Amino acid sequence: MPVKLDAGALTSIEKIRKLQEDLTDDMVGLARQLKESSLLMVQSLQDTEKSFLQWITPEVFNFRYCNHSFRFFGRSLLEYRSACW
Repeated sequence: MPVKLDAGALTSIEKIRKLQEDLTDDMVGLARQLKESSLLMVQSLQDTEKSFLQWITPEVFNFRYCNHSFRFFGRSLLEYRSACW
């Protein structure tokens, strides 16, 4: 058996329905903005990576890698020597 609603109840239901539709529209808009921002961030990171890869040559990479390795090796050697003496 259907429930009979008075005019006040129908008005309230319509207001709530309108609020839900507006909220849904806002959420869709925010999702679209988030997608656009994410795509821009990905593009920016890719551009930065390309710039970095153009800047870093094998010689620069090898120098930095070897320099780091020698520092690590030297520190390890000093720790070993101090532990043994």
